[in-house]
Amino acid sequence: MKRRTVFNGLLVLVLGVGLAMAQKSELEHYKWENRLVLIFSEGLEDDKFLNQIKEFEDVDDELSDRKLLLIHVQRDNYKFLNRDTSHDNMAISFSGLFKKHMKGEEDFKLLLIGLDGGIKLESSEIVKKQRLFDLIDSMPMRRTELRHKKKG
Repeated sequence: MKRRTVFNGLLVLVLGVGLAMAQKSELEHYKWENRLVLIFSEGLEDDKFLNQIKEFEDVDDELSDRKLLLIHVQRDNYKFLNRDTSHDNMAISFSGLFKKHMKGEEDFKLLLIGLDGGIKLESSEIVKKQRLFDLIDSMPMRRTELRHKKKG
């Protein structure tokens, strides 16, 4: 009986560690390559989600210049909003992120993830594009990018 209890305890521990590693690896692919704006909502018709998307209309060049990917994260799926993923064969599940960041009665959240993989902004309200761009442009790595761009 004790062996079974120890085995079950180890199984729970291994599964827990595996889940934590899976959540980390969901974004690991983008580290040092892209900044991410994760927009969490329950559905495509959520008012805050729709208004947030409007903030990013006609700013493709600004997004690209800042290496910024927009990703809509729902409970069971995700969609890149500014990148062609028709040939993207990466098996990524953002459901763990949804569960981790959408707590209680929340129906909307925006996260800005920096190149280093850290959360730079978390908001349950709509974020104006200029606020986001100003925040990114004030980051040390972005300022270095801009200096190199001026020299080149």
